[in-house]
Amino acid sequence: MNKNLILTAALIFFLSFNLQAQTWNIFSQNWFNITDTHYKGYWENGQIITEWDCPDDLHFPPVEIKLWNKVPVLNGRLPTYEETQNGTAIHHYGGNGNTDVKPYTKIIVPKLAYIKSPNAGINELVIVIQIVQTSTDIIVGYRYVTGGCGGSLLCNFHFLSDDEIKKVTGN
Repeated sequence: MNKNLILTAALIFFLSFNLQAQTWNIFSQNWFNITDTHYKGYWENGQIITEWDCPDDLHFPPVEIKLWNKVPVLNGRLPTYEETQNGTAIHHYGGNGNTDVKPYTKIIVPKLAYIKSPNAGINELVIVIQIVQTSTDIIVGYRYVTGGCGGSLLCNFHFLSDDEIKKVTGN
């Protein structure tokens, strides 16, 4: 094979990859900047975040399905900022001083559930790790078993029964 042809192909590949990376960087900066506001659970305009999907969030690595009930979670209180950084929680909502958001105590987490994936449009198995309530909504934060996290309103989840859990986990 011609050396010049190989070098040209390698250069084209490198430039193409570099251009794609720059395009993604521009795209992500224009459309979705992750700031402390996101960890707090509010958009920049002050509205509470009720729906999000971050399947590539590195704070939440994949979970071996048999160990789903060992993931760190919080019950009975709002998480701290530090807990959003160590993978225990997704949003902290400003902590317990916030009077607009309260922990939801009618469901103890972790829970295995199905949610319709916003990206794939299929039911995906998730581990619910936090639930909070406002005066109008109940907001569920979850980890994908395959890694990453997301959130949605409580009405969008099917929580698995003990028999369903046994089938899914093999336990």
